Amino acid sequence: MNILSYKYLKYKSKYQNEKNLIGGKSKNNISLFKASWCHHCVAFETVWNQLQKDSQLNTKVKFNTYDSEIHTDIIQSKNITGYPTLILSKGNKEIEYNGARVFDAVKDFILSYVDKN
Repeated sequence: MNILSYKYLKYKSKYQNEKNLIGGKSKNNISLFKASWCHHCVAFETVWNQLQKDSQLNTKVKFNTYDSEIHTDIIQSKNITGYPTLILSKGNKEIEYNGARVFDAVKDFILSYVDKN
């Protein structure tokens, strides 16, 4: 792969990630901001994977994952200071999740937000 192809793919990926984070007016997004060195993030990874596979959720929300070492611009623009951070967004609305990092609690949070909006 030549340098121009690499740069194109890098910026295309960055654009797609930012587009997904912002989301459309009718699209719900749940975004995980994580760090590979964070043991809380590593522990939450299993729950995050279960949430993504849940058929009730994956039809209602788009799942996005942002790593602190790869997506530094996005993380800085969102003022993320701790990991893991979950933000549910729809259009211009954003709600940060502050509950327990367990499957049922996160699922209930997502469903309660997307079902009432």
